[in-house]
Amino acid sequence: MAKRSHDPDDDGDLDGFGENELPKRKQRGKKSDSISGRQAYNVVSDTVGGVNFRRSDNAFQCRFILFGIAIGSGVGLIVGSLWGGLSANEGKVWSQAGAGAIGGLLGGGFLGMVLGLLISGVWLGIYRAGEHARGKHD
Repeated sequence: MAKRSHDPDDDGDLDGFGENELPKRKQRGKKSDSISGRQAYNVVSDTVGGVNFRRSDNAFQCRFILFGIAIGSGVGLIVGSLWGGLSANEGKVWSQAGAGAIGGLLGGGFLGMVLGLLISGVWLGIYRAGEHARGKHD
């Protein structure tokens, strides 16, 4: 039996094979230096912009924002109640201290949320840039 030559224009799955050889399948799949579609999306969403679907990043940012809200609310409550109590007239100390405390609680919570979002976003941006520089695109 004559050897079958491999035609470079042939898109079939079989390599050329000899008399006593069985046909071998071509290795189809990822090359070691290529990245998957998910990894390519992660690179684009981290560098250019887009929605981040990484569960770990989203969980980190959620915890960081909740921590910011808790700290901001606590500080706002203290500052608001002190500010309201100090600026009140003699007869209205408790009512103004209460209003100051509620305002401080809400304002501090909002400020904590915004700062938590910004700080965690900057941290994730720096962290992911370092990971992409190392070639980790998970």
